[in-house]
Amino acid sequence: MATKKKTADLSNSVVADIPDYKKNEAYIGHLASIVESSDDAIISKSTDGIITYWNLGAERIFGYTAKEAIGKSINILALQSKDEHTEILKKYKNDVSLEHYETKRVKKDGLVIDVSLTVSPIYNERKKVIGFSTIARDITRKVQYARSLIEASLDPLVTISAEGKITDVNEASIKVTGIPREKLIGTDFSNYFTEPEKAQAGYQQVFEKGFVADYPLTIKHKNGNLTDVLYNASVYKDNKGKVLGVFAAARDVTEQKWAIELRIANKELAFQNDEKEKRAAELGVANKELAFQNDEKEKRAAELGVANKELAFQNDEKEKRAAELGVANKELAFQNDEKEKRAAELDIANKELVFQNDEKEKRAQELSIANKELAFQNDEKEKRAAELGIANTELAFQNDEKEKRAAELGIANKELAFQNEEKEKRAAELGIANKELAFQNEEKEKRAAELSIANKELLAFTYISSHDLQEPLRKIQTFVSIILEKENHNLSDNGKYNFERIQLAAGRMQLLIDDLLAFSRIATTELKFEKTDLHSIIDEVKAELKDTLQEKHATIEATEICAANIIVFQFRQLLYNLISNALKFSRPEVPSHIVIKSRIVKGSKLNNVRMSAEKNYCHITIQDNGIGFEPEFSERIFGVFQKLHGKEVYAGTGIGLAIVKKIVENHNGIITATSELNKGATFDIYIPAN
Repeated sequence: MATKKKTADLSNSVVADIPDYKKNEAYIGHLASIVESSDDAIISKSTDGIITYWNLGAERIFGYTAKEAIGKSINILALQSKDEHTEILKKYKNDVSLEHYETKRVKKDGLVIDVSLTVSPIYNERKKVIGFSTIARDITRKVQYARSLIEASLDPLVTISAEGKITDVNEASIKVTGIPREKLIGTDFSNYFTEPEKAQAGYQQVFEKGFVADYPLTIKHKNGNLTDVLYNASVYKDNKGKVLGVFAAARDVTEQKWAIELRIANKELAFQNDEKEKRAAELGVANKELAFQNDEKEKRAAELGVANKELAFQNDEKEKRAAELGVANKELAFQNDEKEKRAAELDIANKELVFQNDEKEKRAQELSIANKELAFQNDEKEKRAAELGIANTELAFQNDEKEKRAAELGIANKELAFQNEEKEKRAAELGIANKELAFQNEEKEKRAAELSIANKELLAFTYISSHDLQEPLRKIQTFVSIILEKENHNLSDNGKYNFERIQLAAGRMQLLIDDLLAFSRIATTELKFEKTDLHSIIDEVKAELKDTLQEKHATIEATEICAANIIVFQFRQLLYNLISNALKFSRPEVPSHIVIKSRIVKGSKLNNVRMSAEKNYCHITIQDNGIGFEPEFSERIFGVFQKLHGKEVYAGTGIGLAIVKKIVENHNGIITATSELNKGATFDIYIPAN
């Protein structure tokens, strides 16, 4: 009985603007049953934060009975030292919306849970705020599930506030920096990179462009270790489109970079080995040339010994030489020729022998004078002996050089052996690196499989959640319809208006759920492709939109249509969404005109890196003459819940074009949008022809 009375009190505060004679017991009981049947916690409190109503949903979620909670401060649910009621009052006075406000609450048993709050003021009959009603939903499992998805990533993930401060990190971020989560949160994110200015520049790019992809940076661990990464980041927003901060993910590319450097080092080592083999071959040739020169020098030394003996004989035969001067002159000329030949050969063998050849020519000239001054030849004998000593010294020097070359060859051979050992070590390291790379590839495939399972579970979660929302929504629509139908005469004009608003809001919620279900089906249905004439699908859509086409005085012109390899029911949804959008966003004073064309084009002519140059593509164009949109929104319009106009101007959920893009991706294609304000819009779709 006490619970029913408290429910009736809340109902009295909600419908305080209904005249007293209409507040009959049956009506109040009816509203009370609606409130009590809710699975969400529904609480009312006074302006000073004292609880005045507490439904069964609140008992289930927070553990306090209505008797225990009513009359207590709402702060019994808040975390210690946090007066959240005062913060809510400030937000209300500053006209800040409190819908789906996520925070934490403490249950009776001390357990902290995550909740989503919607707070609304309660007015009396004089429109004065006398308290607040709060609808709280337990989202602990949802938050834990989202957290588990983040922690499942092996890559470092981080969220950053608009001021550049870290707001959350996963375990991979803690490992790569060596710093605990509680010390990372609240600090400047750029402090953990080797180039903080470059990190700040990348962060600014995210705010300017909305995202960055494969942005190279190096993370420094507190122990000095460095990790090369590629960052991918994008902004995240609240439900009103306000940018709250940046979500960033880093991919470790240290191993890939090391493998590239190792390949370069192996190529350089192979080149050095080739060069050393060439040098060894050249050294072998040089050794042979040196041996040849030594042989020549020995021959020259032998010839010089013969010449000395010949000179001694000439001294003995001095008198005979005087008589046979004519013969000696010819012999001398012959010897001079022979000496010049020997000098030329000696010059090729060793530049050092050039000096000796010059001396021999001088000796030949002096020999011609010796006919008159034969005594001078004795002095020449001494000179020849001195020359022989020089030649012997030179020969010893050449032998020393030969030994040095042999020693250098030994050192070179040892160096070559060392290089070969290093090469074998590098080959062994490369084998280990290849095994490590194969292991990493296997790990990545496992992560990809796990991510695929997580995506499927997320789609199933969306589908089930949408279905679970249908039942309470149908109850709301049913009860509101009953009140408007059976209690219409008991309601004031303001009451009728409020219930009609509830009915419209429930209708929009129903449309949103239907669109979410359609979006989830697009991702989960079997992909069965069929060669289909697009004329037949266009005719089906025209028949379905017949009334709207007549109302808008619209015409659809479908020319040059080719057959396409498509998933038929998905493509019917795609054309329906695009044509209905063109009709919705038509200009009131201009009859809508929609042109649909398709043709087969070669990928090489499309100048798009995402399409293969060798493949043929079916290019489908849908063009209208509606209100269009500004060019900077050509990418944004394909996002889920993205709307360029308020619901008061154009109805819709913002999911239609997201479904279109998903269908095109299921066909391994791409879609682009081009437009100018008040000049219509054109959607270009490219899907593989086969």
